[in-house]
Amino acid sequence: DRISRFMNDYVNLSNMVLVESRIDFPRDSKDAKFLELAKAVEADYIISGDKDLTDLDFFEKTNIITPSSFIQIFST
Repeated sequence: DRISRFMNDYVNLSNMVLVESRIDFPRDSKDAKFLELAKAVEADYIISGDKDLTDLDFFEKTNIITPSSFIQIFST
């Protein structure tokens, strides 16, 4: 029942986004999709523990922070 409720909430709160731009991210091409999505939705933050992303600090208008930084920033 908990899983069913979670999935229901997940589906109801999700939005599909068409990502039209492609980004060449040579450090790790598998991470390009996260940058592309952040650009498409004009995200304020990417929260990641992936060093290839966190070393950037920001991408265009998106801040890239670690989970611990996120907790520090938003727990106050």
